[in-house]
Amino acid sequence: MSRVREKGTKWFGKQRLGVLMLGDRNCTALCFESGIIKDGASPLIGFSFLLDRIIEDAPCLLNREQLSGAIFTGIADVKRKQDYPGRPQWQELESIQSLATARDVNLRKSEIKDIDKVITMRAMEWDAKLKNLIRQVFSKSLTELHIGGGSLPFFATMIEEYFNCALNNSEEGYSPINMMQPFTPVLVNAGITDQVTEALQFKSITEIESAFATRFADVFGLIKGLMAEETKRNRKNQAKGQKKRQKIVAETTRR
Repeated sequence: MSRVREKGTKWFGKQRLGVLMLGDRNCTALCFESGIIKDGASPLIGFSFLLDRIIEDAPCLLNREQLSGAIFTGIADVKRKQDYPGRPQWQELESIQSLATARDVNLRKSEIKDIDKVITMRAMEWDAKLKNLIRQVFSKSLTELHIGGGSLPFFATMIEEYFNCALNNSEEGYSPINMMQPFTPVLVNAGITDQVTEALQFKSITEIESAFATRFADVFGLIKGLMAEETKRNRKNQAKGQKKRQKIVAETTRR
């Protein structure tokens, strides 16, 4: 809705666009071609199931919130230090190290290594699941991919490498990872992340606030689109009312 409102229906009718939402329960892919949905799927491979698998295999007791917080805090820390960090070395992150419960130094080190192995193994499994979904729905090359969802920071590296494009919050300056290879422009949250952040009145842009903007972008875009449609209807009704009044005045004058 945001892109069609920005670019127009004629532009929309000439594109092959992909939408990929990385949710908590589902990951949803939709392919639009010539203005209509050509294919789509929404399997239950969301981030919460990935967390459950990690917790099942972890060498120590973890809960979902604790694990999720450690993972995203670690990703944010690495991202602040590097422009293109790739997947972090989990055992090197303080947030992941804090998950270990053993008091003995050697046992603690072993526990951290085991946590690293589990996260890495399950991340590879979920990467494969996402790639299968992408190949299934986006069987042809896209002119543009729109991506969003709360777990995007975790899968960002895989998405960037698969489509050979750094994730962008605006369409200005799409940058391929490998300049020698073809790439698909990838736009995060239809380019409205900054609008969401401003609307939610965040005082500073931290990683947590950025994640909230990612989670709310689809709802924000829908509400904004509905408000725009309502404004159009109101203007049309006002124009009709004005014409009706002018007609009554004209008829009264003639009499």
